[in-house]
Amino acid sequence: MSYSTWQLGLPQSLNAARILFYDSEFVRERHYYPKLALLQLYQPDWAQVQLCDPMQQAMEGLWAQLAAHEAPLVLHAGSQDIELMYSIGGVLPRQIRDTQIGFALCYPQKAISYADMVAHYLGILLPKSETRSDWLARPLSAAQCDYAADDVSLLAQVYPLLVADLQALGRLTWWQEECARQLAQALAPPAPLPWYKLRGAPQHLRTAHYAAAQALTDIREQIAAAKDLPRRKVLSDEDLVAAARRQPENALDLAELLPPTHSMLQDSAAIETAFARYRQESPPTPERSLRLAAREQSRYQKLEKYVHRTAAALNISDEMLATPRQMREWLKDKDNALLNQGWRAAFFQSIEL
Repeated sequence: MSYSTWQLGLPQSLNAARILFYDSEFVRERHYYPKLALLQLYQPDWAQVQLCDPMQQAMEGLWAQLAAHEAPLVLHAGSQDIELMYSIGGVLPRQIRDTQIGFALCYPQKAISYADMVAHYLGILLPKSETRSDWLARPLSAAQCDYAADDVSLLAQVYPLLVADLQALGRLTWWQEECARQLAQALAPPAPLPWYKLRGAPQHLRTAHYAAAQALTDIREQIAAAKDLPRRKVLSDEDLVAAARRQPENALDLAELLPPTHSMLQDSAAIETAFARYRQESPPTPERSLRLAAREQSRYQKLEKYVHRTAAALNISDEMLATPRQMREWLKDKDNALLNQGWRAAFFQSIEL
């Protein structure tokens, strides 16, 4: 059952002064670069949802309108949607309101799904039949379009109810602050993939393997990007880790570990460059949690209990108020810690442990 009416095509214009409900469908599994398959837009005075097809329509004008949009874009769990807008369209909205974040500032669920939020506010149980459909196939089916349109039309019904909850609790400014921080994070350049994020790497690799592991990770990354393939299609994490344990140091060493026609062997100059790099500089090491001195451990335990009590009183999750890392940062450098800024400062600025 569909709860929306829709039409395919770009909107004639957006009202920049009115909120815009936004969602996108994209595919990551078969490519290195995510493929934007559909953009769903809805404004409160529209008769129907606009489904914009980037595979069949020029999007430059729409991206420009989104960049100039003055009112917030409303989306749910929108970090990847925003990332895609930035990487493909080269723009970011001026303001966002992420309803997943807003809900987490009212209730103990930090990462509620869109379907669960719709059920909470509207009592509607959304079907999941199109969740894993092929969004890159054309033509799109009516069922796909119905599913996609519901993602923004029902969001428009949920939004005022969520705003009312936040307003009643005096937390609208908290929401604005959290969303501004999410938007700022989208501007950070993507960090290179470190070897220790590979599946099985922390368990199977030791210090002597780190340089080879990072060189192989870099080589695989270059090939996957050039061919627009998932990393696993170039070389699986497990095979990469196994090769790193053999500690290759150059193209000849690597050739002994892979089939002769393997794509990882196609550019010997790139291979030599990658291995040479980590002979000259240290490869990245696994991130460590901030270590606390023995005398600080008791303060951390007191802080943990305080966070739990305070979050319970606020009816939000502990981690929405303060993550373990944020608590350690606060203990190490209270003045510059996130917990001493914005809406959280009221709960952490003056406490004594």
